[in-house]
Amino acid sequence: MRLVLISFGVLFFELMLIRWLGSEIRIFGFFKNLILMAAFLGLGLGCATASNLKGKSGKLSNLFPVLIFFNVLVLTLAPHIGLTNMTFVLSLDLFDWNTGIPSVTALAINILSLSAVFLLVTATFDALGQDLGRELAVGAPLNAYTLNLLGSLAGVMVYSLLCFLETPPWIWLGVGFLVVLCFYHRPWQLGLFFVSLAFAYLASSGSIWSPYYRIDLHPVLLPDFHETQPVPAGTFLEVNHMVHQRALNLSDQFLDKHPKLRSSVEYNTYNLPYEAVPHPSAVLVLGAGTGNDVAAALRHGAQKVDAVEIDPTILKLGHKLHPEGPYQDTRVNIHNNDARAYLTSTNNKYNLIVFGHVDSHTTFSTVSSVRLDNYLYTRESLRSATNHLAPQGIAALSFAAGPLWLRARLYQLVKDVADSPPIVFSTHFDNPGSILILWGPGLDSVRGNLERTRFKQLIAPKELCQPISIPTDDWPFLYQRLRNLPLIYVFV
Repeated sequence: MRLVLISFGVLFFELMLIRWLGSEIRIFGFFKNLILMAAFLGLGLGCATASNLKGKSGKLSNLFPVLIFFNVLVLTLAPHIGLTNMTFVLSLDLFDWNTGIPSVTALAINILSLSAVFLLVTATFDALGQDLGRELAVGAPLNAYTLNLLGSLAGVMVYSLLCFLETPPWIWLGVGFLVVLCFYHRPWQLGLFFVSLAFAYLASSGSIWSPYYRIDLHPVLLPDFHETQPVPAGTFLEVNHMVHQRALNLSDQFLDKHPKLRSSVEYNTYNLPYEAVPHPSAVLVLGAGTGNDVAAALRHGAQKVDAVEIDPTILKLGHKLHPEGPYQDTRVNIHNNDARAYLTSTNNKYNLIVFGHVDSHTTFSTVSSVRLDNYLYTRESLRSATNHLAPQGIAALSFAAGPLWLRARLYQLVKDVADSPPIVFSTHFDNPGSILILWGPGLDSVRGNLERTRFKQLIAPKELCQPISIPTDDWPFLYQRLRNLPLIYVFV
């Protein structure tokens, strides 16, 4: 039983730190393997030295409560001491919205900080590894390994269940401590566990923890839209300490009271697709989020809206918080699913398919780790969506693109699956490079009207024709400009 419990604890704490560190120190969200390698290194060292302990507890093993406390302390203080948004800086690979390169001093501090966190995690798992190695050595090797695998699998399953139930980190920590209590039960160790739980509660209790993200909520006030008096206009969703999306009130009743909002970027961006398809009978929204795109479809008379969103917590927040209540409308069918999976499983045809600002593009690596979102922006994905358009249907893809080469990649990706040249608008939605691309069999009949629309920031195709590779399911690296080994991985 001791072997099963320590095996459970090892995998449980490993997954917990991979996720928690990735949420609070974003560079570890991009390079999750750093924490995995630190854990493996620590476990290897711990198991290797356990044979010298002769059944006794090692000094480092006894210090596990101290080491996990320092992990929690770092996680608690990260947003306040500049760890949350630090990054490696290599100008050849950095996707930084053209904000420039921090100083060499800042880079050195970041490297030292990340190295210290790496070594802290290594020491933490070295301590656990000593106990694991000692328990593995007690019985016959195959029997011990069987119990080790069973305990490890149980740790993975229980942690996954806690994430599915949307529990916060202090709950994860409490479960982990209970499991390893038979190894660390001296009064001072129990005291450190209690203090660690208190810090974890202070750091995370005010947030919502979906199966994917840490979510913090803030009000949207009208001064953001150039009004003179601060009036609540919706809710900001901050994900892993970055702005993720806004649940906005863009209803006619609200805009009549605050007419300046009609000239906002948000209002124009969400309404632009309906200048191409004024009264759609069927709309598909991929990446529906809290419901802005769904609300826009309903405002323009859509008879049926299929809203696809992978995060169940985001859907719940949209149902609860969105000022226009789009998810409560009987015309809306909610699908808690991955966008590609939905496209594969449905035979429905749509007058309008809207690709929302999926994942707000804030959790991607600068060189794009493989994620589900990547597979939404591939040739096969866009071809599948195009095949779901009705005979006169149109698709609209919104994207917070930064450099020109990324806008060119998206344009050429759409052009590759479209029967006629797409139309590209510059929306400035999240940054100056944000675009909206329209394509589909119904585009030619409204092309002239769209090119004369009051939304004037039209991008000429010749600006988007630089040579660039198109992402496919076999190479889905949207943010990696060239097909090479990114220098930033060599650097790390």
